[in-house]
Amino acid sequence: MFKFAVYFKKLITVVGGLCLITIFMVMMTQITARYVFNSPFPWPEELSLFLMAPLTFVGAYLAIIHDEHLSITFVLEKAPPAVRRLMMIFDRMVIVVFLFVAVYYSYGFLQTAGLLKTAVLAIPMWCVYGIMWVCCILMLLESVFQIVLLLMNRYEAKGVTE
Repeated sequence: MFKFAVYFKKLITVVGGLCLITIFMVMMTQITARYVFNSPFPWPEELSLFLMAPLTFVGAYLAIIHDEHLSITFVLEKAPPAVRRLMMIFDRMVIVVFLFVAVYYSYGFLQTAGLLKTAVLAIPMWCVYGIMWVCCILMLLESVFQIVLLLMNRYEAKGVTE
């Protein structure tokens, strides 16, 4: 089970990297077409915008996995280990509640707005919104997993020293 998780996290990292490389290549193509050939393409800006969504949400998921979201750790560092663990559980529970609400209410939005297509590329919007929804579910599952590890006293937070 844990081997699957390791490979899945590597796959997600590769997906994020591919999104970033694709955005770079598409924008370089557009810059070349616009300024060298004076004939810009109509699709690069739209494609880059839609690749930003998976890049952003994959990045958020990876930040949750690696415990690298922006945080103020000096309170955690000063707290005794038992209080620190409770604070971290509370922190993850707030994240779980937020993500649950986001996933629950975005499902209806996904069904309605997902029927539309993009202006230039005619990509169904459910592809764009669906990626965000899936990444929110992944973040939710990872946060629940971290809560379980914290309850079992097997979670090691990064950036917090004893």
